[in-house]
Amino acid sequence: MFGIVSCKHLAMIIATVVSLGLGIAGSVGGAANAATVKHPASHMNGAVSASASITDGRSPMAPRVIPANNNGQQITFIDDAGLVDRVCLRGTNQGGNVASNCWPTPNYRTNLAGYWWAGTVTITEYDSAGNRYGIEYAHVPMTSGTPWWCFSDVYGDIGACLS
Repeated sequence: MFGIVSCKHLAMIIATVVSLGLGIAGSVGGAANAATVKHPASHMNGAVSASASITDGRSPMAPRVIPANNNGQQITFIDDAGLVDRVCLRGTNQGGNVASNCWPTPNYRTNLAGYWWAGTVTITEYDSAGNRYGIEYAHVPMTSGTPWWCFSDVYGDIGACLS
């Protein structure tokens, strides 16, 4: 079940699935494992429900197992609000030690490389004037399908993603 996602994030999910060489089988409708797509009213009226399964093409019921990364996750910060100029992270690394660092966020999507996180990570966001914009909390698992964990300043934890 994908839950509620924006069209931008649905596109990111689909791109990730395709880049991993997986297939997507799905349908629009009210299935139990539906994903509700939030989209601006200027693009469509209301919301759309869709269900999808991710497979490796062998059969619709045979999902591909993606190797887990078990060293914590690096974080990809997604600036959905378009207002964040810099982020500072503080949390527990994969070894259980407290770590912190700051990164500029010049792009919509910025890889905060070099630090591997596990558990709750505090993300303090700053605007271009250096004012604190917000404080967010990422909940990063020790393992996932990729070494990257996507976090949005608007939507919070998005989940495992490609760099």
